[in-house]
Amino acid sequence: MIEDVEDLTPWQQMAHARMTTLEIARKTHTEKISEHGGALTAMDEDVKNAQAAFRAQLAVLNSIRTTQNEQHEEFVSLKKRVTAVENRLTGVEVTLQKVHVGVDMLVDLLKPADSGNEPGTGS
Repeated sequence: MIEDVEDLTPWQQMAHARMTTLEIARKTHTEKISEHGGALTAMDEDVKNAQAAFRAQLAVLNSIRTTQNEQHEEFVSLKKRVTAVENRLTGVEVTLQKVHVGVDMLVDLLKPADSGNEPGTGS
């Protein structure tokens, strides 16, 4: 059994050397990570800020879309009302033309006969 323990000595030495190498590598990597920790934190903060800015821009765009939809609906409503008013004014213009013709006829009829104009001649 002593021979078995003696056979383990080279293996223990090799394992100890490997463990020492791993501990040195871990320490080196830990130092490098801690050196870059501030940069990683800053990058994470930048990403969070970019996401917040994107959400804010999206909210603004959604608000603009809502406002534009409301304005479009109001514009369509106003356009319909203007068209209705234009149609009514056209009817009023036709009626006024008829009234002018009737008034001209009445004026002609009311002119005295001795003025040299015959009724209905328009002058």
